[in-house]
Amino acid sequence: MHDWSQFEPILRRPLTIGHRGVVREAPENSLAGFERAFQEGLDGIEFDVRRTADGVPVVLHDATLDRTTTGAGPVAAVRSPEVAALELRGAPAGMHRVPTLAEALARFGPRGHLHVEVKTDRDASGAEAFGHEVGTVLRSATLAVPALGMSFDPAALRGLRAAAPGLDLALLLFDARDLGPTRAREEIVGQAREVDAAFIGLPDTSVAPEIVAYFHRWSFQVVTWVNVDDAAIRRGVQSHVDRMETDDPRRLLQRLSVLPRRRTATTN
Repeated sequence: MHDWSQFEPILRRPLTIGHRGVVREAPENSLAGFERAFQEGLDGIEFDVRRTADGVPVVLHDATLDRTTTGAGPVAAVRSPEVAALELRGAPAGMHRVPTLAEALARFGPRGHLHVEVKTDRDASGAEAFGHEVGTVLRSATLAVPALGMSFDPAALRGLRAAAPGLDLALLLFDARDLGPTRAREEIVGQAREVDAAFIGLPDTSVAPEIVAYFHRWSFQVVTWVNVDDAAIRRGVQSHVDRMETDDPRRLLQRLSVLPRRRTATTN
């Protein structure tokens, strides 16, 4: 357990989110992994969505089926019934299949926070259309708290916003370690404002107090991933990040256990 007494008394526990579920105990992006995340006491889950050949958002990270399923080839080339019949790797045969976005929302939407990352192939027209499809599904779901729609692709975020005007959005950054110059930070702020994002997403290796403080000054909340080691967790807390996605829920929750919870889980 960390002793935070040497730091400011205003430190608060960020929201805790299972990155692709609990990947150390269940296949990534599986319903079992999502269930485990809530059992561990996390505030919510993060998962990725891809578009099938017939336009159905399914819960998968990679552009191809090979690594995480018993299938092969591009996700976008296979129809949703065929994808749904595939098994997820890393578990006994027949135990886990690929869920659709609608299935994940129906089961876990009433349970807590959902971070939904829209994966694209950087084709602006296709990305915006897929973002719109995902936003349409999210808009009709029953959710305990507003979901967070996320993407590295601004076009996908524009599609999400068009379909679901009330949805919180996060612009994700691949690497923010070179955001020292003010101009670089201003460009990120401009991109986030252009898509009406309320959050900036950073890998934990990019987290620093001055960067998080800069985005907070511009009224953005900050979400980070994957927060599995003590150094990253400490850096995130000291930097006042708002949400932490993790691949190691037990470690994160143990390290944060002495911190008071935030008063609100909604955007500023």
